[in-house]
Amino acid sequence: FGIAFRQMVGDTVVNPAGDKCFGTVYESMHTLLLSGTIMDGTFDIVQALEEKGILYAVMFYIFILLASLTVMNMLIGVLCEVVSTVATTERETMAVNYVKEQLQRVMQRCENQKDGDWHITKEEFSQLLDVREACAALEDVGVDVCSLIDNIDFIFPEEADDGGQITQ
Repeated sequence: FGIAFRQMVGDTVVNPAGDKCFGTVYESMHTLLLSGTIMDGTFDIVQALEEKGILYAVMFYIFILLASLTVMNMLIGVLCEVVSTVATTERETMAVNYVKEQLQRVMQRCENQKDGDWHITKEEFSQLLDVREACAALEDVGVDVCSLIDNIDFIFPEEADDGGQITQ
């Protein structure tokens, strides 16, 4: 559009300050950005284009329409991405809360938490994985219970000889 306006109207269209609006391709793009996309001083440019010919004003209106639709589509895309991200985060939070509630209920019923501190030991975890409801809750959120059982020694490493402190 910048090149087209430069070729069609050239130096003949000036803004109220006396500056050429379409004298060079840079000026054309600058005018189209400010007056056509951001809509700053659109009336003055349209009025000057109408004096040159109604076809030029119609072409400027087409540019405004296309620029507005482009900006609107970009904003809709950003909005959709934000909504999608928030929905994913909420879904994950709900899944974590569901598993937490299920496991706490199973632990209370099976009396796994004898000490009442809600810190789980290796033995308590092994007993928890023997309960079908706990395994079902973990599988509902995509946890492979068999792999969890296989890796229990990695999750709960043996106590170190130095009083439980891990050394390098």
